[in-house]
Amino acid sequence: MDKQKETTILEFRCATRDGLTVQDVLPPSIHPYTGQPYRWGGKGDWRDIPEIPETLLNVWQQELAARETGRTRHKGRLSLFKSVDDTPRQRAMLQAQLQHISADCSYELYRDIVWAILSFGWPDAEELARQWCETVPDRFEEDDFHNVVNSHDPTRSPTIGTIYYHARQGGWHG
Repeated sequence: MDKQKETTILEFRCATRDGLTVQDVLPPSIHPYTGQPYRWGGKGDWRDIPEIPETLLNVWQQELAARETGRTRHKGRLSLFKSVDDTPRQRAMLQAQLQHISADCSYELYRDIVWAILSFGWPDAEELARQWCETVPDRFEEDDFHNVVNSHDPTRSPTIGTIYYHARQGGWHG
């Protein structure tokens, strides 16, 4: 009896089974926990990536086109797709995570958390972001908040993984 070896031919990754985001990194990126640079583990050279085969490019473009048809508008903002299901469980988890991330933080972290909340695609995502920002009332500035919200680019936005990471750093163990 011949045993066939299972091989993954193509994989579109955007989240784990648990809903966490994943990413690909290249050397010399630094691993956030070990502080060590990543090393190339594949064949070839990451600095000389071959041109994408036309068939694969077509599959990728079809996937992007399918996502385009799922675009929605929330308060004038375009969302490519709803990345987090709007369920009571997800809302409770977000609230618990945000309690472990202080809005009294650097501008970059503040911006990334606001954008990550907006990336959920929920109709009230902007209000949820505002509530988090207002947990530090002496730092909250309406104009600054609107500038961050209006500069949100859903095609390059931090996501739930950003919130998950910083909540863990703040002591959340959900």
